Amino acid sequence: MPSSSRPSDSRRSRLKSQIPSPVVSDHYPINNYYDLSSKLLTKFLDSSETSDLDAAYIFARRYMHLVTEVIPKHGYYNSSAFRSEKSSAKQNMKLVMEELEKIVDVMDVEEAAKREELEKKRREAARERERLEQEKKRIDDQAAAELELPSAPTFTPGTAPVFEVAKNLEETKISNESKYEGYGYDIPTAPTNDPSAPMTENEGSINLPPPSYEVVTSDSLASLTSYTPTAPPPPPPLSAPSHPPPSFSSLTPSPPAHHQPPPSKPLYPIPQKPAPITPMSQLKRIYTSSWISCKKSKKASVYALDTYQGRLSSYGKNSTNGCTVIAPLIAVEHLKSSGGVSDASIENVIDIKAGPHLINIRTKLGLSQHALIIPSDVHDHFVDEKVMRQDTFVGATGGNILDEEHVGELIKCLNDSGDKKSAAALFYHAHVICIVKMRVGKEVWYDLIDSLPFQHEGNKQGGARIRCKDAETLATCIRWYSSAKLTSSDIDFVDRNEWDENMCDFDPRVFQSFVWAEK
Repeated sequence: MPSSSRPSDSRRSRLKSQIPSPVVSDHYPINNYYDLSSKLLTKFLDSSETSDLDAAYIFARRYMHLVTEVIPKHGYYNSSAFRSEKSSAKQNMKLVMEELEKIVDVMDVEEAAKREELEKKRREAARERERLEQEKKRIDDQAAAELELPSAPTFTPGTAPVFEVAKNLEETKISNESKYEGYGYDIPTAPTNDPSAPMTENEGSINLPPPSYEVVTSDSLASLTSYTPTAPPPPPPLSAPSHPPPSFSSLTPSPPAHHQPPPSKPLYPIPQKPAPITPMSQLKRIYTSSWISCKKSKKASVYALDTYQGRLSSYGKNSTNGCTVIAPLIAVEHLKSSGGVSDASIENVIDIKAGPHLINIRTKLGLSQHALIIPSDVHDHFVDEKVMRQDTFVGATGGNILDEEHVGELIKCLNDSGDKKSAAALFYHAHVICIVKMRVGKEVWYDLIDSLPFQHEGNKQGGARIRCKDAETLATCIRWYSSAKLTSSDIDFVDRNEWDENMCDFDPRVFQSFVWAEK
């Protein structure tokens, strides 16, 4: 039965979309995850005290996801070594859930108040629109009424005697004459009937006499009303100037060449638009294309191994999830070799040597049969068992595997040994591979060795030995290899999140490497 909706559902849904979904990696100590949960708990409590409800909600949800879904998937979750951290996380979980419910209640009150305020504003806006529409209609009606002109009187034949029309015309004449009185104008007078009498000045300005009774009643009324005065003569044409006027540039001489003003500069620097971020899916295609070019140019080659981790299932030889043991063992074999680790030595590590070490380490740590092991625990075991020498350790590097500078630090660490052989165990995306460096004549070659099964030509299944004949090709190989491991959810995470050192343990781009060199 679906739960009833709450006023803050939309708000909380928006906040949930901002919460990342980290994936646990057994290659990182579980205590790092418990440390992160403690930090999230502290931030949650601080946000609650300051009434920053949105931040408190996000931190609470992140804490709950980490404690209930991420940490329990770690291979060390049931180890007795972390029993106290496990118990503390469960107790804090109850506190967070209780406080989170209180926060949601306050969110409901806030959102309900926001809705009521919004509805109030909508009602007020509707009333204001209606008032404005009514006011506009009133103004339009008033303007239309003021613009209406009185209609001309209509005369039905036989209803108005002819003498009334003549009388109206005479009254109009008298009214017009009265307008001129008192303003210093001469009132125009009607012309005399004597054709021999001289024309006065006022007579010259009036071409027609006022109509008489006979005119109104005669057939000549049509000719009177259709009279059109003569248009005045046009003005004389203006003569065009003999020369065009001077231009502005001809009146303002240019300065000498050596005194030309410098180009104008903007008063303020123009802000540059940030470079668009290339989507990870497009970067994958670019990296793949670059890697194919390296193989076509013979700078890189891929060789198949005859075995892979987990191929044998018998007790003592099962190397499933044993990459954290296989990679450093290959590094040891490489440093002991004369010219570089052979394919036979790599296959022997996978099928023979890795199994017993996996059993011993998992038993000592209280882990299950196929549990992944943290690299630092493997290194401690190898040093204790004299499998590796502490003085061969060169250093550790890590960061964003898609960052050229971070990968460059790894390659530099491999090359710090000069002409001597070196090797690295690279931990990335819940898997460990080995990179070995060797000198071949005047060139330096690098082999990336992966114990996971590849599908090679002829449907052959086995691990891979990828040879790169210079450092630049190795960097191209690492970019192609790492981008090929990214899932669709990883790609979405990379596109939405910039690299953050503080959250690197949950970033799918994170890598860590340990480097050794021969003495």
